[in-house]
Amino acid sequence: MSAPQASVCVLPTLQAEEDLLDTFYKLVWYIAPYRDQLLSLGFPLHPRLLMHYPTPASLLARPLPSHVDPACQRLAHELIDRLHFVPSECPAYWEMLGNAQMFFLWDEQGYQNSLDALTCAATFSKTLIRADRHRNPYDGFTEVDGMTGISRHSVSDAQNGIQRFAELARQVKDEGIDKCYIIGTGPNLQLMRDHDFSDGYSIITTSLLGNRDFIARIQPRLVCIVDCVYQLGFTTYAQRVREELIPALYQYPRLQVFTRLQFAPLMRQSLPADLHDRIIACPMLGNVPFNADLLRGFYTRDIPNVLTIAMLPVAATLARTIEVMGCDGSPAPTRDVWDYAPGANYTGEMQILDIAHPAIRQRDNRAYLNQHNAQVAEVLSIIENGGCSVRSLTPSHIPALAQRQQSA
Repeated sequence: MSAPQASVCVLPTLQAEEDLLDTFYKLVWYIAPYRDQLLSLGFPLHPRLLMHYPTPASLLARPLPSHVDPACQRLAHELIDRLHFVPSECPAYWEMLGNAQMFFLWDEQGYQNSLDALTCAATFSKTLIRADRHRNPYDGFTEVDGMTGISRHSVSDAQNGIQRFAELARQVKDEGIDKCYIIGTGPNLQLMRDHDFSDGYSIITTSLLGNRDFIARIQPRLVCIVDCVYQLGFTTYAQRVREELIPALYQYPRLQVFTRLQFAPLMRQSLPADLHDRIIACPMLGNVPFNADLLRGFYTRDIPNVLTIAMLPVAATLARTIEVMGCDGSPAPTRDVWDYAPGANYTGEMQILDIAHPAIRQRDNRAYLNQHNAQVAEVLSIIENGGCSVRSLTPSHIPALAQRQQSA
């Protein structure tokens, strides 16, 4: 095992209790999977705040914010010797900045406003990570991307992913299965409540795990996890997702998790050790052509929706017939983009994400929806040109699926 090599620091100085609590627990969650490489995580505090929280241990003695997964507190206790609160504008503060290789900017505007010659010198040519929950619509993703740079597990995770996916493909072939069901969570999924799924294998997302009766009928083989906020984040919302996922993995021994390669450390943190071999971590790359054969090249194109980045490329690799249901799309962008079938998603708890990641609401839902519709059309055309047939068994507002609708 290599020695710890990364010193990480938060900027700018934290002055309010709310910002300290949220930044502290969020970074503990996203950094903990890389503890073997972590030398220290430093938080500069204003002297007034330091009076109330002189040490990380004093913070851990206070009640946990209601939106934070209690697992974050356990992780912080495990990392306590590497967590440091330092008063701002003192020799220890400048030493911390000088030693750090990576800076998480919890307040981008405050950082810009407080820049001086010494801070510029301390951060010059070092890695700056956007971690501003109020300004960064992709808060959470940027923290993971930053820590991936120090990960020493990526190669082994990719090798394991290749082997596990090849074994899944072998099992599907040996079973003589040549049909894949892609099951979304749109309201029209209700139309499939009496469908017989025994002639194919099913790919789902975590949003469906709460519908246990339906899950028992479809016996899913793969659950796709490509989001590190809703599914792998530090909130009680993501905690509930994990609380549905873990029992499902135990109940269905053939069920595996298909996720992004950079999410593999977070997945291991989220699952008991005896489930780690159920993780298939796949590189998801930008600026590459869509890949419809993961056995020839184990990667997918990083397209910002679980249907196009994971479900369709996997289905096209493992089956010649693809039947889609519950991928309703949306007639017009809404606050949450999609509507959900009963028992799917946790729409009543979305306010938790509004507290932890308010900048998510800054995303342009109309542009995203238009982009998604175009990308689905492109991907389906590539898949069909490769010899697969695709049909939608339920109505959809996604034009490419609507054109392929066929009653079940």
